[in-house]
Amino acid sequence: MVEYRNNLDKNKYMKYAKLENGNVEFEPSMVQTENSVVFNPQPETLIKLGYKEYIETDKPAAKKWYNHVKKFKETKTKIIQEWEYEKLPQPDYKSIVIQKINEKYDVNDEIALSYKQDTQEFQDYRDYVQQCKAFALQEINEWLNTPAIEEAV
Repeated sequence: MVEYRNNLDKNKYMKYAKLENGNVEFEPSMVQTENSVVFNPQPETLIKLGYKEYIETDKPAAKKWYNHVKKFKETKTKIIQEWEYEKLPQPDYKSIVIQKINEKYDVNDEIALSYKQDTQEFQDYRDYVQQCKAFALQEINEWLNTPAIEEAV
């Protein structure tokens, strides 16, 4: 016997999944039961095979110094996708300084300024470099005072 479930719009019906070693395994499009092959199995069939309703949640707002990480909570009847913020690696002082300088001056500008060391234009550049260094220190201090993991709301 072959059984089919109308599968025209996957967004209009619930998703089913299993958790295998912390990874989500979504419902198959075909399963072999004792008596038949089932294409696009009905929820009752999936539940008998150990699948549970899968609940997706919206990704929370971006947060400075963090990546979004998916986590899964399993209940008796559902797998709920949740989010956690995971702290990014410590920023590199030199990279921050260079990136900040490059927001205003490209390499060609810096080379040209190296020939104008006795000018106000060069002094303005040097002042800006000092501001960039102070900014980099602020960023690193802010990162250092940020918790390692934070629950997404």
